[in-house]
Amino acid sequence: MNTNPFVARWGRSGNLLCHGEWHITYLERPFMLPENRRDKDMGTYGIYYIIDPENELFAEGRDEDDWILENIDWLADCLVDNGLPIDEAHIRFFYQAVNPQDWRCGSCAGCM
Repeated sequence: MNTNPFVARWGRSGNLLCHGEWHITYLERPFMLPENRRDKDMGTYGIYYIIDPENELFAEGRDEDDWILENIDWLADCLVDNGLPIDEAHIRFFYQAVNPQDWRCGSCAGCM
């Protein structure tokens, strides 16, 4: 499997990102997250500073390997709950799908 089977989208764009929720599919089927994860940022690595989105000084979150170690417990349960295997490929594909869509409170300037 070379193509990522996960597609992740944050359900809100523009201002007030904090009022959105995750829409994730696996091979075009809904992928359900635990309730306490559905409307929160994922903590993946990125620069979420709207004023200077290229400035590494404002980078935050965990890179792929560190994020996996920190989140493996709930993610493994989530994979099982969705009928998927707990293997490195699926875990990495999940991170890689979520990371470009991740956000942080304040990254849209809706609360400024």
